[in-house]
Amino acid sequence: MFHNVDIWRRALPANGDPMWSFWPFGQAWMCRNLFDRDKSYLARIWPILRESARFCMDFLSDTEQGLAPSPATSPENCFLVNGKPTSVAQASENATAIVRTCSTTSSLPRRIWTTSMAMTKVWSRRQG
Repeated sequence: MFHNVDIWRRALPANGDPMWSFWPFGQAWMCRNLFDRDKSYLARIWPILRESARFCMDFLSDTEQGLAPSPATSPENCFLVNGKPTSVAQASENATAIVRTCSTTSSLPRRIWTTSMAMTKVWSRRQG
């Protein structure tokens, strides 16, 4: 919960509406701008992309519509349940889009690296 850090660097759970106090996909949202085709940069950030993708995949649950990140919130929207607004839902398009982007971008470095033997060796060492 990166957005709940105070000026003393304490990251404690915030009291309040989950709409703004609980967003488990913040790290994956931030990772979507890390991806770059520069191979040396990718070698350095690969652990971040990999772990973010693993977190997202672990958060998926079976729903009536298939796999979805659940529970989910949206930092901008409430959902209506029995006519009442609520901040937590079984799934949200916001979380689904973030997970989809994270899983796509985390698989791209491997495809890029396989074209270069040197980067393939770096990737293999980091996997081990």
